[in-house]
Amino acid sequence: MEPGKFLVTCAVFIALAVVIKIILASVPNIELLTLWIALVTIVYGLRMGVLVAFVGNMAADLYVGFGPWSIFTSAGFVLVAVLFWLIRNHLTSSLRYAGSAIVCTVVFDVFTIITSMCLLFGYSVRMALIQQYGLFIPPAYYPFGWIHLGSNAVIFYFLAEPIIKKLTQITH
Repeated sequence: MEPGKFLVTCAVFIALAVVIKIILASVPNIELLTLWIALVTIVYGLRMGVLVAFVGNMAADLYVGFGPWSIFTSAGFVLVAVLFWLIRNHLTSSLRYAGSAIVCTVVFDVFTIITSMCLLFGYSVRMALIQQYGLFIPPAYYPFGWIHLGSNAVIFYFLAEPIIKKLTQITH
C-alpha cells in the first residue's frame, strides 16, 4: 500500500478503534476492540494492526480515563495483533475464530494482570487472578475475566468472518 493511502487508512481505523472502545467503555469487559484489532491485522497486515492497537487504545484511554495502566493495556492489544497475525492462516471457520478469541483474551488478560496489577500496583499474581477470574475461590463479584472470554468468543463467532469478507471486498 502506498504511504499516503496507508496513513489515511490507518487514521480511519484508529479513529474507529477509539469510537469502538468508547462506545462500550461503561460495560465492564464487553468490548469490540479485540475484534477490530484482529480484523485490521488479518486484512491489512501486522504493521497496520499494531498501530491501530496501540494508538487506538491510547487515544481512547485519553478520553475514558488515562492512567498508568494504559501503556500496558495498549501493549496487550499489540500482543493480540501479533497473535492474530501468527494464526491468520488457520482461521477457517467461525469456531476457530471463537477459539482464537478465547486464547487471545486469556493471553491479553494474563499479560495485563502481570504488568498492571502485579508490577504496577503490587498485587500478587494469585490476588490478581482472583480479581480477574475468581481462581482459587468462587467469584462473589462481577466475573470480569469470564465475561471477557465469553463475550469475545460470541462476538468473534458471529462477526469475524462476515466483517473480514466485507473489508476484503472493499480493499480489492
